[in-house]
Amino acid sequence: MSIIKKGLIRLTVILFLLSNVSCSAQEIGKTLIEIEEIGAAYAVLIWKAVPNVTGYEVYSSIDETKTYTLLSSTSDLTYRDDTLVPLTTATYKVRTYLETEGKIVYGTYSDSVTVLTKALESPELSTLGAYTTEVLLVWAEIPGSTGYQIFASKVGDTELTLVCSTDQLSCLVPIVESQITYFRIKSVLQTSIQTYTSYFSPVLKVISKPIDNT
Repeated sequence: MSIIKKGLIRLTVILFLLSNVSCSAQEIGKTLIEIEEIGAAYAVLIWKAVPNVTGYEVYSSIDETKTYTLLSSTSDLTYRDDTLVPLTTATYKVRTYLETEGKIVYGTYSDSVTVLTKALESPELSTLGAYTTEVLLVWAEIPGSTGYQIFASKVGDTELTLVCSTDQLSCLVPIVESQITYFRIKSVLQTSIQTYTSYFSPVLKVISKPIDNT
């Protein structure tokens, strides 16, 4: 067989293989990604189903160089990213893939979407029961927070002192009878690297009752 003929056969085989790979990628196509929900420390992604695929790979980037990291391989049509922190920009894209005959064929990446997480919110304080020498402060859970800090003052919203740090939704705080105490609260998000806090809540004014000795 001549060298030219061998070369033509080899070129034909290469073009055939490239054509098959290209067709496979084109057949499974790409999906359309959207942002369903954004919080202070999370984002929920959803995307359109693509026929005849095994699953989807979710990628994210949180730096200016657009270096993407694989977050998950899933067969679902949604993904919640709980690795975020308040006021952070993150960019996402999703790639389809098909497992066939022991091999993985990838589709095209989706168009990217970018989110900016919200600031950490502060809860609103309220009280339960009567109080003379202690008061039970309660509040609603703030999504994304890992704890809460309670501050007290005798002179309004200044000279605040930390009186309670907790991951619960209530705190029993000592007070002085027949005096006014002002309370404020912050939400806290503690990560392995940094601590994030919300702004102070509005002031809660507590007037303690005198002890009834009768």
